[in-house]
Amino acid sequence: MGDSEKPLGLAPVTAQGSEMKTGNIPLVSLDPIFDSQIAKTRPGQAHFGGTGPFGATCGECPFLGYWRQICNASGDLVRTTKSQGCEKYFKLTGRHGPALAPGTDACRYFERREPKT
Repeated sequence: MGDSEKPLGLAPVTAQGSEMKTGNIPLVSLDPIFDSQIAKTRPGQAHFGGTGPFGATCGECPFLGYWRQICNASGDLVRTTKSQGCEKYFKLTGRHGPALAPGTDACRYFERREPKT
């Protein structure tokens, strides 16, 4: 690229006028609601945090915490352990996510846990 072909070097800015970067890729953000959802999202959530019902948390959802099956090399069930991750995340991705705090803002897959009788 010659000198006449160099990019202008303008930094992308958010709606508030500050530069925002993710890794080495600069991003432009114009939606504060989406920014808020990204900030509320934790690794292992099935969808963006804060997209569930207002005020709902993962601790109120039946998907938080499930029995993880441990199999040997031949596929036989060896044991089960209680996971504190999101079962919906596992069903969607096929991977076990990290544990989620019960106070994490709920995602769009939130379901209200049935009361114990």
